[in-house]
Formats: sequence, structure tokens, C-alpha cells
Amino acid sequence: MVELFSKYRWSFIARGTIGFLSGLIILSWAGSSLHLLVLFFGIFALLQGILSVAPGLSKLGGRIYFFLIEGIVGILAGVFIFLGPGIGRMLWPQIATRTLLFFISFWALLTGVAELIGSFLLPGEMKQRWAITLSGLVCLFLGLILLFRSEAGATGNASAIGLFGIIFGLLWLFVGLKARKA
Repeated sequence: MVELFSKYRWSFIARGTIGFLSGLIILSWAGSSLHLLVLFFGIFALLQGILSVAPGLSKLGGRIYFFLIEGIVGILAGVFIFLGPGIGRMLWPQIATRTLLFFISFWALLTGVAELIGSFLLPGEMKQRWAITLSGLVCLFLGLILLFRSEAGATGNASAIGLFGIIFGLLWLFVGLKARKA
């Protein structure tokens, strides 16, 4: 398992970098524009999904299915975000913002559950377990915040989404850098 984390550290570092930069961009600009929020969160979810699939499919040190599940959820969320709210914002912006919020909420909830379960299934020698557990909790927290604050819409919750991206990114950067030392 340590071998797998070491081999795919580039994936974790890339996930962390993408999460951090997406969070900064969303926090800085996306609150004022549904278009920017769709674009940046869609790219974030899609890239997170793609980068999670590689370690999830690896047989090195035993499969880590939570990465595979997280990858599939991320890719689907990215595609649905571009197709649903991306196209819908031109026709009916009020529905598009709620749809985007719905997709982000369920992406966060499913990713959080996958990371939490996966972190508890990792062997005890994995020093990064706590960061993956915390990442899962942060995802769950974001999903719940967005569900309970849905009346504010996606752009009204852009600060929470951006802050989430920064924290998520920092945690996965830590995982990647620690795996590098292994």
C-alpha cells in the first residue's frame, strides 16, 4: 500500500494543486458569476475524478477502491455540471444555480463518504490516513452546508465552495508530499 501511495504521489500532488488553485479562483471571482462557478468547479470535479482513477485502478499493493469510486463520482459530476447548469444557465438561470448546487452537494457527500470509508480501510502504517479522513469530513461538511443553505444558490455559497477547495487542496498536497518521502 505504501508503494502505491509513493508511485502515485504525483496524482495526489496534482489533486492538491488543482483543488487549491480552484478554491482560490472560486473564492476570488466566482461569487459574482454563475458562468465562472460552473466552469471552475466543473473543471475541478472532472480533474479530481481523472486523477483519482489512476491509483484506484492500480494493482500495486492492493486496490484502493475508494479512489476508483471517488474518480467515477468526480468525472460524472464534472460532466453533469457542464451539461446541466452549464447549458441551463442560458435558458433558466434560477434553475441552473439550484441544479449546480445540487450537483456540488452530492459530489461532496459521495466523495466524503468514499474518503472516510477508504481512510479507515487503509493499513495502520499509512501516516496520511488522518489527512484523508479530514478531507472526507470537510467534503461531508461542505455537502451539508450546501444542502442547508440551498436558498442562497450556488453563487451565494461560492465562498464556502472556494474555502473548501483551498482546504481540500492543502490536505491532498500534504498526502502527496508525505507519500513522496515514503
